[in-house]
Amino acid sequence: WDWKGAVDASFKVSSAYDEQNLFFTVKVFDDNVVVRECDTCIADNIDIWFDVNIPVENGDRFMIREDNKISFRNISDKGMYRFSFYPGDFVNEQAYVKIGTNDNLNSFQRIETRNIKAVANLHSDGYIIKFKIPFAVLGYPSNPVQRNEVLEMGCTVIVNDYDNKFRPEEKSEIATS
Repeated sequence: WDWKGAVDASFKVSSAYDEQNLFFTVKVFDDNVVVRECDTCIADNIDIWFDVNIPVENGDRFMIREDNKISFRNISDKGMYRFSFYPGDFVNEQAYVKIGTNDNLNSFQRIETRNIKAVANLHSDGYIIKFKIPFAVLGYPSNPVQRNEVLEMGCTVIVNDYDNKFRPEEKSEIATS
């Protein structure tokens, strides 16, 4: 109820890839950037979710169609990854990431998590955060885009915007899907 429009909380996202990594730039428009002041304090952040499961034959990622009935997939045993990027405080604390997944990361994936990088900077209307995620963290041994096949990967970017550090229940979430 407190959202005042695009200047309060909105974003633009762009992405690219190279031989080993996915790259994202998220420009967040926010009239009041809340930075983390302690380990348990709330802070504005960005979540990016990946679903690396292969869609079923008819191309549906979230629905199962059987005998003229549709049911929604609401549980996944594997292949879901969440990366939460925090911009830091723009002075002393650098941007950082927290990872969550329902997969058991193998040793190679765990090592590759060290290569996830993020940088952030304030701008006049909010902040910009840039980050890279190695394909290997998502379970791909090499760049899956270069196999001359279509790569379909579910992806959602969510901006979590707090306007008052003392009222964590008043959070806006804006997502691409």
